[in-house]
Amino acid sequence: MREVQVLCGDAAGQPGDPEEVLRLDHYAREGRPERVTLTVERITAKMVAGLPDRLADLLEIASYVYCADQFVTRDTDVMTNMGERWQRKFRFRMPVRDLLFWTQPGVSDRLAEVLEFLSGDRFGFEFQAAGYEVQQFMQFGDDGPEVKFQPDEVIMFSGGLDSCAGVLDALLARRRNVLLVSHQSSPLVASVQNKLINAIRSRAADVQLLHVGVTVNTGPSPAKEYTQRTRAFLFATLGLVVGQFFGLKDINFFENGVVSVNLPLAEHVLGTRATRTTHPRFLHECGAFFGLVVNQGIRVKNGFFWNTKADVVRKIFDLGCGELIPQTFSCTRVRPATGLSGRHCGVCSQCLDRRFGVLSAKCGTFEPMSVYAVDLLRGERKAGRDTVMAESYVLAASRYAHISADQFITDHGELLRVAPYLELPTKEALRRLHELHVRHGSGVIEVFRTELARGDPIEERRHLPPSCLLSILMSSTGAAATIEPTSASAQASSRGDRSAAFGIVERPIGFAVTPAPHRVIFRNGIALSRKPAALIAALLIEFREGQARFLPPADYRYRRSTTLAGDLGISDEHLRRVVLRSRRELRRQYQDKHGASVADDDVIQNIPRRGYRLNPRLVWNAELLDHGAAAAEVTDSPTGVTHLHLKH
Repeated sequence: MREVQVLCGDAAGQPGDPEEVLRLDHYAREGRPERVTLTVERITAKMVAGLPDRLADLLEIASYVYCADQFVTRDTDVMTNMGERWQRKFRFRMPVRDLLFWTQPGVSDRLAEVLEFLSGDRFGFEFQAAGYEVQQFMQFGDDGPEVKFQPDEVIMFSGGLDSCAGVLDALLARRRNVLLVSHQSSPLVASVQNKLINAIRSRAADVQLLHVGVTVNTGPSPAKEYTQRTRAFLFATLGLVVGQFFGLKDINFFENGVVSVNLPLAEHVLGTRATRTTHPRFLHECGAFFGLVVNQGIRVKNGFFWNTKADVVRKIFDLGCGELIPQTFSCTRVRPATGLSGRHCGVCSQCLDRRFGVLSAKCGTFEPMSVYAVDLLRGERKAGRDTVMAESYVLAASRYAHISADQFITDHGELLRVAPYLELPTKEALRRLHELHVRHGSGVIEVFRTELARGDPIEERRHLPPSCLLSILMSSTGAAATIEPTSASAQASSRGDRSAAFGIVERPIGFAVTPAPHRVIFRNGIALSRKPAALIAALLIEFREGQARFLPPADYRYRRSTTLAGDLGISDEHLRRVVLRSRRELRRQYQDKHGASVADDDVIQNIPRRGYRLNPRLVWNAELLDHGAAAAEVTDSPTGVTHLHLKH
C-alpha cells in the first residue's frame, strides 16, 4: 500500500515521516506552488463573514483531501495482486481554527471512516492551530442572491441526466424554490451546467432558482490521478456549507439506484473500482458526521434511489422537457470530451448507462447519436478496457433480467450491507433492490430486441465492425481481442505471486466439437475430452438453434439438469461434478498456456431451476475440426491483439 504524508498549509513535517511527502497550500508562498484553488460564485465575502470556524475548517479539509486524491496515483486499471497498489494510505497534518473540536476523541476517526468507505483508501489526521481566516483563501463573486430569496431545499447539481431530472421535479412538479450547488471541475462542465440552468429557468419562471458554482482545483500543477473518489465528500460539504447560509438541513442528491448501489460488473472489479458516490451507507454516514460538525440533525438524501436510469429519463419527458436531454452531460472523461467539442465519449460506464437509459425510456428521438463519439451498438471500440466494459455491462444487465431474488442476494452479498441504510425492513429492502435491478436489466435487453428487430440481421452482421457491441454479443463475426484482468479468485489462488501477468483471451471464443468420441477444440489451442466434451456436445442443440434463429443471447434456451443428466446417462449430482470439472479444466488450461483468466460462465452457463446452456457468445469454428489434434502457437502482434497460428 502506498503511504503518503500530506502537509497542508504551514504544517511542518516531523522526524520519522515517510519519504513520500506531498505539500498542499491555498497560498502562493515563496518556493511553493499554489496547489489548491477555491472559488465561489454568487456567495459574497459578506455572507461568509459569519461562517463558523468549524465549517470553514471542514471546507478546507475537504478541499485538501480532494486535491491530495488527484496528486497521488493509484495502480493501473487492471489492478495487479488483488489491488495491492490501488489502495493508498494518507496521513494528513493540517491547521484548523476550531482545534478543540477537531481534537476531540473520535472526531478524526469518524471523518476517516466516511472517507475510507467512499474511496477505499486509508486516512489519518493530525490537527494543529491555524493562524489565518477563511476569507484569505476563498475567492468570491459579487453577485450574491437577492435579500428576499429563501430556498426550500438544496440540490447537488452536476449537469447530468439524474440531477437535471431532480431539479425539474422540484421546480415543475413540486413547485419548490431551489438552491443548486455545483462543483465546476472544468470550463466544459461549468459551461454545460450554466447553459442547462438557463434553459431550466426559462421553464420555471414562477419559482425561484439560485445556482452556486464552486471551483476547487489543483492550481497550476496538473493532476495525476483522475478517479477522484473523494469528490463526493467535497461535493456534499459544499452543499452543507451553502445550505447553512439559508438554514437548510437536508442535502439532496439525485442518482438512480442502480448506479448508487453500483454492483461490480465482473469479478475483477474490486473495492473502490466500484464507486460509492451516492451509496446509501456513504450518504448516511456523511449526514451523521455533518450533524456532529454543526451540532444539529443533517440528512444527505437520494431522491431517485428506487428509480432506474430509464425511469429518470422518463421523468424529464413526462415534465415536457425532453429537449433538455441532449443538453445534459454525463461522461466521466471530461478532458477528452473537451477535445471532442463537448461530445460524450460513448465508451465509459456513465455513457453506456446514459444511452441505454435514453433508449429504454423510448426517448432516443430527443438525443441524436452525434452526441456520442462512439455509437452505442454499432460503433467500433478499442480492444481492451472499452470492449470489456461494454460487454460486462450488458452481460450483467442480462443476468439481472432473469435472476431469481434468492440467487440475486446470494450472488451479491454486499446488498446485505446496503439494506440497513434504506429505512425499510431488511426483507422488503432486498425485495425492492432485486426488483430495481430486474427492471434495469430488462430495459437493457429490450433495447437489443428492438434493434435486432429492425432490418435483416444477416445483412446487418456483414457490415458491423468486429469490435462493436452488437458484434461482440451476437458472436457471429466479432473478433475483438480483449484484455482480461485476472479474476479475484485466480489472484487469490496465485498466493500473491508478483510475477503474475495479465493474459489475453481472443473474443469471441471459437470452438468446435468432433464426432464421437467427442473432443472439444477451442480456437486458442485448448481442448476438452471425455465427460466434459460429451457435456458440451449435448448442449449443442440449443446453441445451434439460437444461432440459426439469430436470437439475442438472453433468448437462448437452457436444458434442464434432469434432462441433460439423462442424456449423458449420469445422475444429477454427477452432472454437477462434470460441470465443475469442465470449468476448472478450462481455467487451468487458459492460465497455464496463456496466463489468462476465463470466468465460469464463459463456456457453460447455468441458472438454478432453468438448467444449463452454452454461452451464446461462443462462435462455432468448423476450421478447428481440420486441426483436431494440432498444437497451437500464440504470438502477439505489435498492436497488442493476439493472433493464433495453428501448426499443421
